[in-house]
Amino acid sequence: PMWFRFAFGVVRSLPEPVGTRLRETAASLGFPASRVMLLPTGNRAMNAMMVGPLPVGRFLCLTDGLVNTLDADSLTGVVAHEVGHAQKGHPLLLMTLAAVVPLLLPAPVALVPLQDLDVFSKALLATGGLVAIWTIVRTLAHRFEHEADAASVRALGAGPCTRALLVVS
Repeated sequence: PMWFRFAFGVVRSLPEPVGTRLRETAASLGFPASRVMLLPTGNRAMNAMMVGPLPVGRFLCLTDGLVNTLDADSLTGVVAHEVGHAQKGHPLLLMTLAAVVPLLLPAPVALVPLQDLDVFSKALLATGGLVAIWTIVRTLAHRFEHEADAASVRALGAGPCTRALLVVS
C-alpha cells in the first residue's frame, strides 16, 4: 500500500468538515481514523476502495469525485461499506485467490491430454475454463459487495448506504 500512495498521489487530508466526520465514522467501526485518505482524480472518478490485503498498512481511499458528489451522511455509508470489506477479510481473500489460483491451475490442466485434441476442442476447453473462472469471480464479487452493504446497514442503518448507491448509480 505504501507504493500505492506514492504512485497514485493519495493524500491524507480530506476536505473539512466532512473529513472529521468520516474519520470518526471509521474509528467508531474499528478502523484507524488516520488511514482514511483522499485519492485525487480531478473529479473523473467516483469510487472508494480498501487498499491492502493485510490490516498492517491497509487504508481506505475515497476519490475526490465521490467526496464532491455525495453529502456527508451518504459518505459515512460508503466508509461503513468499505470498513465492512476489511472486517470480512475481503482484501486478503482476493489477494490469496489472485496468487494461489494461478499456481494451482497447471495441475488439472496437465491431466488433460491437450496434444491429442484438435484446435476446436482446445478452443472449446479454454472458453469453458474462462467462463467458469469468470462465473466464480463474479459470484464472489457480488457476495463480497452484499456482505459489505450488510455491514454498512448494520453499522449505520439503511439510509446512508442507500442514498450513496442511488446517487452513484
